[in-house]
Amino acid sequence: MRATLYVHKVKWVMSEYILIGYVRRSNAGTQIKISINTKAFANAETYETSDGESYVPMTIDLSRLQRVINGERAVTTVIQEGDA
Repeated sequence: MRATLYVHKVKWVMSEYILIGYVRRSNAGTQIKISINTKAFANAETYETSDGESYVPMTIDLSRLQRVINGERAVTTVIQEGDA
């Protein structure tokens, strides 16, 4: 089975969320698998630390992740939050 990822922006309240990927539990239930869309990641905002390293800040909702871990949900999203 092949999943299709739709990269889109969702505006909500005063923030903009960019879908970066998905998180799901492994079939064995012993790991969390993270799938990141390469185009979304390449276009994501970055920040640089004082030592010169660059990072892409991403967010996973903790309550939704816990539901994935518990088997109550199949998948949840990895997003990047920005200003609208």
